[in-house]
Amino acid sequence: MYRIRSRKSRKHYKQQSSQFKPGIFISILLSVIAVISICAFTVLLVIRSLGVGHIIRNTDILGILEDASMGEHSYYIVDQINGLPFSETEVTLYDIEEFIKREPVTDEINRIVDGYTTAFILGNLDHHVTQNDVVVAARNIEPELHDFFDHRMTEDDFHYLAQTLDDILDFRSLSIEGLMLDFDVDMTIPLILLSPVLLWAVGVFSALLLAIIFLLRKRNIPIASLSVGIPIAVSGLISFVAGLYAAANPEVLGEAAIRFSRFIEDPVQLLTQYGMILAIAGVVIIIASLVIKIVVGRSGSKPPSP
Repeated sequence: MYRIRSRKSRKHYKQQSSQFKPGIFISILLSVIAVISICAFTVLLVIRSLGVGHIIRNTDILGILEDASMGEHSYYIVDQINGLPFSETEVTLYDIEEFIKREPVTDEINRIVDGYTTAFILGNLDHHVTQNDVVVAARNIEPELHDFFDHRMTEDDFHYLAQTLDDILDFRSLSIEGLMLDFDVDMTIPLILLSPVLLWAVGVFSALLLAIIFLLRKRNIPIASLSVGIPIAVSGLISFVAGLYAAANPEVLGEAAIRFSRFIEDPVQLLTQYGMILAIAGVVIIIASLVIKIVVGRSGSKPPSP
């Protein structure tokens, strides 16, 4: 009788073990994928947080304009701007650089670039900035335009400014395909990395992975929470350490990173900050799950009341 029971118990244990191991393997695999996905989301979030505005604020626009003045093109732009009927001040190349680097202006430029990235992902290579885009942007930065021209802008002024910029730059030539041909540069990777669509896609994918991991252990809430907290904490720790290491050893990012260190400093700092936030969030979830497990364990160990 004992042997029969022993055989049954061994058989039952083997069945449980065979069912348990695939579950563990799937959970570990999903956790590893979740860590990679969350790290990728963090990097994309850093890129999106800084965006084009960061590049503009760290670029020597004045130097570029002065170099361009060799062909008198930049002075042509200055003359055109000073010749606007509503311009009540004399602007210089330096004034233009200061204006472009103002945060509200860079935010509007970033919004226009978002239009380019979305169009690129949708395969619309003919997309380009329009006069209407400039009018909308001009309305949003009216206080900055007022300071720049020393003039209170009207709706007619917005449209006249957009038309003038179109005459200077030829917006149709600024299509995605046109820019790629003019600069002979493959814009695929930069535009995809800057795309809000990619950021949301990776973010939703990461959230779904965490939800699946939780549902696999939903019968045991503390373990399910622990399974979710660990990949969050690990991905945060990886991002935090990577940020610290890159800040201390910029040469690991290549020679280009050393030459353009002013572009790297803010992204690395932001990566460290986001990594710290994720690590703290993951640790909080882990601690909460352990506390719940202890509380539930103690309540379940109490002797039954007589």
